[in-house]
Amino acid sequence: MSRNRKKQTKTKKKTWAFYAILISLIIFAIPLVYLGYTGVVSLMNRGEPIVGTRFNNDLDPVISDDDLKSLETTVVDFEKVAINLNTATLRIYITDSNLTESNLESTLKGVYDQVTSVLDVESYFTARGVQKQYDLEIYGDNGLSDDAFVYGLVSKGSNAEVVTYQLLSKPLSSEMVDYFEQNDIMSEVEGSEETAPEGESGDA
Repeated sequence: MSRNRKKQTKTKKKTWAFYAILISLIIFAIPLVYLGYTGVVSLMNRGEPIVGTRFNNDLDPVISDDDLKSLETTVVDFEKVAINLNTATLRIYITDSNLTESNLESTLKGVYDQVTSVLDVESYFTARGVQKQYDLEIYGDNGLSDDAFVYGLVSKGSNAEVVTYQLLSKPLSSEMVDYFEQNDIMSEVEGSEETAPEGESGDA
């Protein structure tokens, strides 16, 4: 009887040891299987672009093609008009030789009023909490050259409360422009002196 009990005890010990090893192997194999599966999927998808958008849950309502066509029939009183919608920014470019520094701001703000009569500013160009909306940029120039050229921008960011105007053709700091122009002149003078033939001088 004592021998049989010893055999049963040994059998039980072996059984528990077997299950303990089996469970350990399963626990160890789970991350290996996951890593192996991830590696195989990555190799199979190599070279394929990741398709997505950074504007999920944003830009609502959306500016549609019909909206752009409506703008094309609204902003028409200029020599050239171009309308471009790129990602989350609506850009409008106008060119008219009658634009001057004195009337550019009022003209661009007039275009802004035309645009927002088609696309409501609160709905399309004003962020609501964390929801992003479109930015609006209206550029204008007169297509002229030299001193007569004017170029400006009226813009309204979705996170901004007011419309801003910038005269881009006029530097903010005339002193800085004069400084660089003077440096260019000095560089040209020094370059001409270095390339002058030897033996030439101002002495008679």
